[in-house]
Amino acid sequence: MKTTIIASAILYATLLASCSQAPVSTPAAKEEVKACCSKDNVPEAGEVSDESLFNITSKWTTQQGTPFVTTDLSGKVTVAAMIFTSCQSACPRIMADLKNIRAALSDADRARTHFLLITMDPANDTPERLKAFTKEHQLDSMWTLVCADDDATAEMANVLGVRIKKLSGGGFDHSNTVYVLGKDGVIAHRQDGLGQDPAGTLQAIHTQLQ
Repeated sequence: MKTTIIASAILYATLLASCSQAPVSTPAAKEEVKACCSKDNVPEAGEVSDESLFNITSKWTTQQGTPFVTTDLSGKVTVAAMIFTSCQSACPRIMADLKNIRAALSDADRARTHFLLITMDPANDTPERLKAFTKEHQLDSMWTLVCADDDATAEMANVLGVRIKKLSGGGFDHSNTVYVLGKDGVIAHRQDGLGQDPAGTLQAIHTQLQ
């Protein structure tokens, strides 16, 4: 993954130029620790694809102020996008696309599909601001909004292939992409551009839920 991230970072730069456990001695004790500290659906070491977002180890914070790591998505089908809450142009349209995708899902698929919004503006999009954003957009518990520091944000953008350029007057010039992530954290589908026909995205979600 280190090689992958370095390579992604080089590509990104080019484009922009436009429960640790103490040892336990008995099997029974080991099982107790495993039951206490394991997290449902987190893949075992060595089972994660090189292309999975689960290789990202940076620490994030949700709109509720709780810790978040990418492996929290393990076992879930997730629709993700990078935005910033003060955006007045592209991001509202990304939000409209995401809401349209959610509304077009069958009831069964909608109940099992998670949505992840990753801010590209951690200086301003604090957990408090992200929480306010969820209220403004009436987002339910199936939506997770996350922020981190600049390094983690750049790493996430590199891995997703999102181009971000900070503008001198404030705001960002950025890619407009919606991603479908499989239960293994691998990108199963990309919807590039704004106002696109979501048929391919809906089919990808349904397929990944099988």
